Amino acid sequence: MSAIADLPRVLFRNAIPTLSEQKVRMGARFLDRKMPDWYRKIDVDSLDVSNSNHCIFGQLYGNYTIGVQTSEILCLGPDIPVVYGFSTKHYDWKGSYRELTSAWKVEVNNRRRTKTTAKSDTDLAIAGD
Repeated sequence: MSAIADLPRVLFRNAIPTLSEQKVRMGARFLDRKMPDWYRKIDVDSLDVSNSNHCIFGQLYGNYTIGVQTSEILCLGPDIPVVYGFSTKHYDWKGSYRELTSAWKVEVNNRRRTKTTAKSDTDLAIAGD
């Protein structure tokens, strides 16, 4: 197929977030309420949702279990860590963990870019006053 023929498919795929991306966005909003600058503390290179020390909670709180307890995410319901993209169901772990790790990396990098751009714009506005 030509690049032009693939264009609608590429545009459509990029326009609709995957289930992992949707979950991660909900998880990110949860973290925004708990720890507003959480994304600055994540080492994207070592991020691995399947590893309890290198997952999002692992990097923020020391390990997954401490993160679940400290963040009080289970107060929202027992399945919320899965719904919010912090974990996955045991029967579908390999592909799901890879997808979640990828989605978290994109979310963290996007937030860093967005916040850096917003800060630069604010600095420019202040300097121009």
